[in-house]
Amino acid sequence: MRQLVYHIGNLIYLPAHQLQSARHQVIWDTFTSFHNVLQNEQYKSSLQHQTLVLTLKQRFWAHKQEENRGDHPFSTETTMLYELLAIHHLLEELHRIHCLKDRYNLNNSSVSLSS
Repeated sequence: MRQLVYHIGNLIYLPAHQLQSARHQVIWDTFTSFHNVLQNEQYKSSLQHQTLVLTLKQRFWAHKQEENRGDHPFSTETTMLYELLAIHHLLEELHRIHCLKDRYNLNNSSVSLSS
């Protein structure tokens, strides 16, 4: 959770006003999708969320490759894409942890029932 807060904090300081065009709708849709994942009891992401993340990854690598050609610092968009992908990774970890917790609880409840 601390890492989530860290990455969200990084997003707060980015000049998001530069991302108002329709071209950046996938970024705004991703924020909504993150909200939906966090509202899900198991932190499970939808197929639509996975599609958004794939689009983010493709854009991130394209931007990074383009920026590597010049001597430019990372753009606001590249930085935002990185932070969103990092948040996605942490949400996947939360889902895995939740699944492990459920499995552990199921195993412990079956042991106590058989006793």
